[in-house]
Amino acid sequence: MTKGVNRPDVNATEQTPKNGLAVVISLILLTGVGTLTYRTEAMPPIFVKGGIESFLLNFGQWRGQRQLVEPEIIEASGAEESFSGYYVNDKNEVVSLYIGYRSSAFLENRNFFHSPTVCLPASGWKTLEQSRHTLHDIPFYQTFDVTQMVVGGPMESRQLVYFWFQTKDRVTHDKNINRFHLAMHAIKKDNTHDLFIRLMTSIKDDGVMQDSQQRLESFARDMMPVLDQFLKDRQYEGGTPSN
Repeated sequence: MTKGVNRPDVNATEQTPKNGLAVVISLILLTGVGTLTYRTEAMPPIFVKGGIESFLLNFGQWRGQRQLVEPEIIEASGAEESFSGYYVNDKNEVVSLYIGYRSSAFLENRNFFHSPTVCLPASGWKTLEQSRHTLHDIPFYQTFDVTQMVVGGPMESRQLVYFWFQTKDRVTHDKNINRFHLAMHAIKKDNTHDLFIRLMTSIKDDGVMQDSQQRLESFARDMMPVLDQFLKDRQYEGGTPSN
């Protein structure tokens, strides 16, 4: 029988320690996760019927086109599966969406998601700015923080990037806090998937980011409830999915 995720706790993002403390605590807890095997080994992987690559191409004002991601790139990113696509709205504005998915969030601690702060420069993008940014009025979550980057590419083009990490009910901009969340799920024997989500869009030649920020925030508001429902409808624990 298909098993969906729980509705996110709207206060979840407020119940995390400060970044520095989260790093220390998460490392301590994750060092001990190996000793929690008796808790985690009984928790089956949470698969998605059709795979995360079957994520919807049309929702809200957005119409998308799927992009192929090579298996070696998926593996190098720390994901088990991924979705990549470009979406265009009725103003002909373009947003790139990448979703990395892990069905077994606990047992391979060495293989966490890799941060775009490393991956994008390795792909030829130059990091020009990096900061923390808060998204508002996101369904089910209300507000949460993302990492914001401005990256430069060929011919002096610039892109605005938002990325975050997400379990079934917690969201964070920081991979170490994500590890803390996973450790807490493991301690509670609370099975979860793990997601990495990255949005990208162009920045105007005049350098003003406000339009780009509004575009990504609008996309996130439209996408997040669709992703939540997609997972709720299609997730199943181990075995074979029901029809």
